Amino acid sequence: MPIHTLHADLETQRFPYFTIVAILICWMVFMCQVFLPKAGWIVFAFGTVPATLFGVEAPNPEFAVIPPFLTILTSMFLHGGWGHFLSNMLVLWIFGRALEDVLGPLNFIIFYVICGVVGTMSHAVASIESTVPMVGASGALAGVMGAYILLYPTSRIRVLLLLGFVVWPVRLPAVLFITVWIALQLTFAALTDAAMTGVAWWAHIGGFVAGFFLIFVFRAISDEW
Repeated sequence: MPIHTLHADLETQRFPYFTIVAILICWMVFMCQVFLPKAGWIVFAFGTVPATLFGVEAPNPEFAVIPPFLTILTSMFLHGGWGHFLSNMLVLWIFGRALEDVLGPLNFIIFYVICGVVGTMSHAVASIESTVPMVGASGALAGVMGAYILLYPTSRIRVLLLLGFVVWPVRLPAVLFITVWIALQLTFAALTDAAMTGVAWWAHIGGFVAGFFLIFVFRAISDEW
């Protein structure tokens, strides 16, 4: 029963500068992935390869454009396909601008990057010997959702439930929607091999946990609270 997020019933006061900039950067990078002749090279050069990151395997000279530790950052702006890209950007737009509205652009940038780094490292630690590049903003976005569930648990998330050929629009409380989502991540992470699966479940879990607890720190230091 696939669930597609559409909208959050939450009004914001600030203009979401960073959220829009992040979406534009991801879009430009993804266009390079789609239209440049060596799109696969981009993924291997700038995606995070756990085995290379931890020194299990030496970097392939063909892809050694930047130090492996920097790919922890660059991988956040790459995506594995149209579905991956569009779903991530929709989540960023829905949840990201709400968090940016609370924290302000600078604090949100720092929060976003930390969650992304924790998410990427969580996946890498769970699959140290993997030579498959990890790409995507999922860890950072999971962190945003981890904060959102604490900040706006009663806000309503408009989603589409796909029941076979039937599309059923519903409005779910954020706490229910996000709780079900993280429960699914935990379930799939427990049932699949992190080194073999095409989805970085542990990146989602690590990013979510980071965001869930980091929001208390950012709540304390933010002038907007």
